[in-house]
Amino acid sequence: MLIPNLSVGGIQRVILNLGISLQRKGAEVHLLLIKGEGELLKEVPDSIKVINFNLTSIFRLPPRLIRYLKKYRPTALLSTHPNMNLAVSLSKKVSGVNSRIVVSEHNDPLSASKFRKSKRRFSAAPFLKKLIYPWADAIVGISEGVADGIAKSAGIPRDRIQVIYNPIVSDRIRNLAKEKLTWPKGEEEERVKLVAVGRLGPQKDFSTLLEALNVFRKRMPAQLVILGEGEQRKRLEAEIRNQGLEGIVHLLGYVQNPYAYMSGADIFVSSSLWEGLPTVHVEALACGCQVVSTDCPSGPSEILAGGRYGRLVPVKDPQALADAIEQTVENPLPKDVLRKRAEYFSVERSVEQYWRVLIGEV
Repeated sequence: MLIPNLSVGGIQRVILNLGISLQRKGAEVHLLLIKGEGELLKEVPDSIKVINFNLTSIFRLPPRLIRYLKKYRPTALLSTHPNMNLAVSLSKKVSGVNSRIVVSEHNDPLSASKFRKSKRRFSAAPFLKKLIYPWADAIVGISEGVADGIAKSAGIPRDRIQVIYNPIVSDRIRNLAKEKLTWPKGEEEERVKLVAVGRLGPQKDFSTLLEALNVFRKRMPAQLVILGEGEQRKRLEAEIRNQGLEGIVHLLGYVQNPYAYMSGADIFVSSSLWEGLPTVHVEALACGCQVVSTDCPSGPSEILAGGRYGRLVPVKDPQALADAIEQTVENPLPKDVLRKRAEYFSVERSVEQYWRVLIGEV
């Protein structure tokens, strides 16, 4: 399985879950890393082989992949990013091996290109996808929205793309959610505890969440914990100061056990501009935490069944987000209902589907 690195992130956690579970089914698993770094490296079992390509550019990947394919001749190789997908498909073509190539995407390509402002990084152009993706033996989207986006952006027939929800909910999450922790002290004890999780970058749009919190706290005392690191930390720290939210918003960075915060919070809040199938939404449900999310493309609506298991609001609308938080405080869903919904995204269910795709049964 080829991934950029093992930094804390949704894709990395999903692939680690998948690798461990495939190994339990009898597969020999290799994790191929563009750069062998990240906090999750220490969670890789010794029985899984980690191969560090140690590359600084995606353009240098094909020669390494070709050598890898010729040496190990794996039954299947799963890739998880558009640019890597192109490199993997091309490498198989050149190497001449008969390994089964499965390419997957974890974000809606149409939405990601719409909201990203920076064009400095090379992105898999639609015409290259249209040319090279058909070389793959299987194409996987992690949600219906992502699959639709792949089909539309690359002109690939929709029936060529299979939807497999991420392997997320496991006993690991269930057990970690039971751990007790001490929340940062707030100005008032009887306050609504909110938690948000994600990289501190443009995609998560935490600025809108801070605005929503400023609206909501005029109605009820509240406290927000944000778990994650990223390039916008200093900007968010400045916004917190400017909006008078010091002592109310806590940027805790990377934490070893985010599930304890989810189970201890009143509401998990997501203000994302776009997603694929956001892992943290499912994790929050598995912890019995209420969910309020933007109805961004794609994933939140699929996870929450159009609002049945959590409230959905438009992107970049702090007023609507504040209203939804208030409505959730006043009318929460039963925790057992939330946990039951999360089981739809269990590791066992997803791994069985991936197994069939990887060995060529579908």
